[in-house]
Amino acid sequence: MTLALSALLTMGSLTACGGKTTDKTVDLTAFYNTLAEEYGWWRTPPPAAKRTS
Repeated sequence: MTLALSALLTMGSLTACGGKTTDKTVDLTAFYNTLAEEYGWWRTPPPAAKRTS
């Protein structure tokens, strides 16, 4: 427990002292394009089934 608390304290102090910052923007276009390819959202829908009766 003491080790976990000291690790949290160390991480907190490093962040407070100007730790590395990262860009927090996300490219959602690429994310949705990947989903569209995976699930076939860009394909045209199949033709309606014909009734034979």
